[in-house]
Amino acid sequence: MDEFVKAGVFKADDEHAPGLPLRKLLRELDSTNQLSLIPYLYVERKMRNRNWFFRQCSNEEETVVLVHKDTQRVIGKKSQGIGAKQGLAPWVGEEPRVLILGTFPGEKSLKSQAYYQDRAHNSFYKIMESLFHRTNGISDQDFLIEHHIALWDCMGVANREGSIEANITKYIPNEIEHFLFLHPSITTIILNGTGKTTDVFYEHFDVKKLSHRYKIKSLPSTSNTNSIPFEDKLKEWVVVKDIILGK
Repeated sequence: MDEFVKAGVFKADDEHAPGLPLRKLLRELDSTNQLSLIPYLYVERKMRNRNWFFRQCSNEEETVVLVHKDTQRVIGKKSQGIGAKQGLAPWVGEEPRVLILGTFPGEKSLKSQAYYQDRAHNSFYKIMESLFHRTNGISDQDFLIEHHIALWDCMGVANREGSIEANITKYIPNEIEHFLFLHPSITTIILNGTGKTTDVFYEHFDVKKLSHRYKIKSLPSTSNTNSIPFEDKLKEWVVVKDIILGK
């Protein structure tokens, strides 16, 4: 909030409600489905509150402002002049145990603002529904949250034509480490794919440090471009169910 006050967007906060003017504005936009008016904004929905995340990108600098009930953080780094597609907000509930990371959402998912929506070319939900009971009529997001699974991507912004990973030319990674800090109940990081997803994760994050606290496991990609038979993929992905059940 301090950054917005300095920029003259808001007046100084009431000392007893830091960030309140901004949160009020965002709640109004959220209630009227107008959050898309603010580029590079995403919201992390909880049972009782919402956490707001801002990513501002220019040709020379990327600045991320995290507005959270307990902490405010500003991160600055070079973005290498990316003018690209914005990824999705993380899906997470109150007590996630497993964080599943993909690379970057496909075009159908970006259009729907929901993960793994191209079911004809990706078996993610087919695998999840083989592992966990799904209540009739429940949304994809609530289905995963109900089973203590958080979902996000390694990339937050990417230059890509179409949905093919090989077409990604430039990207900005998500703030995975800070996300983990905000969700201490997570014990395991699952990388959806032993190729691009794993490569990006190992390139941009301190895996040696993270491995002291988290189990990190790469699993066969749920994409149907991965020629591994479905039953063989399912045998590998059973580890997610074992972790959730505490086995």
